[in-house]
Amino acid sequence: FQRLGACADELNKAAISRNLSVTALMDSMRFYRSLPVFGMLMFLTSSISSTLCAAVGMLTSTNRVGTFVAVLMILLFTMFSGALINNNLLAAGSWVFGWMRYASPFEYALEGLLVSQMQGQCFLFDPQSRAGNIVDQNNEAVVCAEISGETWLLNLGCSPVGETSGNRACQYTGDTIRSDIVVLALIRVGSVVIMYLAMYFGVLP
Repeated sequence: FQRLGACADELNKAAISRNLSVTALMDSMRFYRSLPVFGMLMFLTSSISSTLCAAVGMLTSTNRVGTFVAVLMILLFTMFSGALINNNLLAAGSWVFGWMRYASPFEYALEGLLVSQMQGQCFLFDPQSRAGNIVDQNNEAVVCAEISGETWLLNLGCSPVGETSGNRACQYTGDTIRSDIVVLALIRVGSVVIMYLAMYFGVLP
């Protein structure tokens, strides 16, 4: 299965759907793989988390309650970010928990990081572990394949900003990453407002 051109075919389909060549698609994503974009996504995510945890600390009377609520909030954000529960399942599920994918800042940060690092790339899936794999006479795994980043991304799903309005298909482009950064910046502003409101109405002196 190794290096039979399946990855190149998938990249070609992704490029054609965006009216680009494969080279242009890979070049367009080079900027989004840079350190400034990575740093911006990480900074926004960490600052949002710390600001919301500070707001929780101001609104709770004891350290125990504050720690419990803050950890629960971060856990829920992480669970519904697409890292632990697939975005496709969340989008197809009910609104009982599905609304969390709109509220979780980690959803947009994870999507931005995944798209920037995976789109336009080929990954060689070559498991070294022999456990549970088909092996040859040399006890080496024979299940080996090239998988495009587009395939990985389609299996992971996308955030609401990455979905098109018509057929709700996922768009894994630089526009999606920019939208993720804008949404994170807005959430950052909102978290600062929440923190100042918590300072004003907080239970601590």
